[in-house]
Amino acid sequence: MKNEKELRSLLRFLEEFSWLMDSYSKVDFKNVAYLIKSASDDKSDAKDAVGNYESENPNKHFLIGALPALFLDTELFKRNQDIADFSKSVLGIELKRFGRSSRADVIGRVICSTVELDDEGLDVLVRALSVLAGNKERTKQILRTKDGSDFNWNFVINELSAR
Repeated sequence: MKNEKELRSLLRFLEEFSWLMDSYSKVDFKNVAYLIKSASDDKSDAKDAVGNYESENPNKHFLIGALPALFLDTELFKRNQDIADFSKSVLGIELKRFGRSSRADVIGRVICSTVELDDEGLDVLVRALSVLAGNKERTKQILRTKDGSDFNWNFVINELSAR
């Protein structure tokens, strides 16, 4: 009697287990051990390259990574003039002779100058840019506002960082 009960329990388990396995049929179970091991090692390619380096100023390093992607958005920054206006009004970095420069050159000059920014206001800018970079709807709103004549990047940055 006990064996029969255990056998029925085992059959129910196997039946439920087979349903469970079917529902995860796209998972490559052969890789499970490798995935678990690599997750526990917690070593990304970047971590391998830089070791245990911790930035003295993570905000600057965020900007160095986020600004190129932002400036390459041709809906938000149609011309070099738009990048130069943002750079001057928000970052306090004045670009000269940007009209004849390539877009990549203008972006590069802003990025190189970013390293020398002081900490005042950097936190606000980083918060605002993280919202802008991660929220397409908010970016579309800014684009609609930007077409107006009284557009002001400082106002936009303050508005985004407050949310």
